[in-house]
Amino acid sequence: MSQKNSRAKSWEEATKPFREAAKKSGFREENLENLVSKNRRKNCNIKKKCDMEFLDVVNKKDEVVGKASKKDIYEKTLTHRIVHILIFNKEGEMALQLRSKSKDFTPSHWCTAAGGHVKSGETYEQAALRECEEELGIKLDMNFLYKDLYTDFPRKGLKKFLGIFKATYEGPFEINPEEVEKIEFFNLEEIQKMVDKKEKLHPELLVLLEKHFGIKLS
Repeated sequence: MSQKNSRAKSWEEATKPFREAAKKSGFREENLENLVSKNRRKNCNIKKKCDMEFLDVVNKKDEVVGKASKKDIYEKTLTHRIVHILIFNKEGEMALQLRSKSKDFTPSHWCTAAGGHVKSGETYEQAALRECEEELGIKLDMNFLYKDLYTDFPRKGLKKFLGIFKATYEGPFEINPEEVEKIEFFNLEEIQKMVDKKEKLHPELLVLLEKHFGIKLS
């Protein structure tokens, strides 16, 4: 079987439950095919756009030494910058977002309230404010907490500087469904139980929880 036919077969198998459910609801086959194709093209376009985003490349002192596309950053394991925003309510509970099922990396994993790559030319603070607005639909006053150097061992030892910010907010959130499934508040005891039960948590979140909040990973 050719690679092209193999991909087509995998796509048919992946969408079979959706197709069957839609038919039972009265969708005509041609309308259903158009809907599936439209969403498939949309997801491909989003991925291409993300791959072509440019990020600053930094040295071990977190000094900018160049820039590269996101695709090249990961293929060539170039050190770059990430932001994470920790949001707490008045009770001291931490907001965690459940990442969308459509994410390429760690889909359906719990992560910090908001976060993402620092684009080329952005400061950590500018990226944090942008990610909060893009993912959660909110503008927040936030404080810089700390910066950590993170090593992504599964990705050939790729290194990232994580800029961590803190904000206090009770809600509501206007989540972007392409990025976020939902967002909920948890106290540290509840988060520890999630870790103990081996629930899906983003690896960068796990590092932050262990280093700064006393969560035990083993």
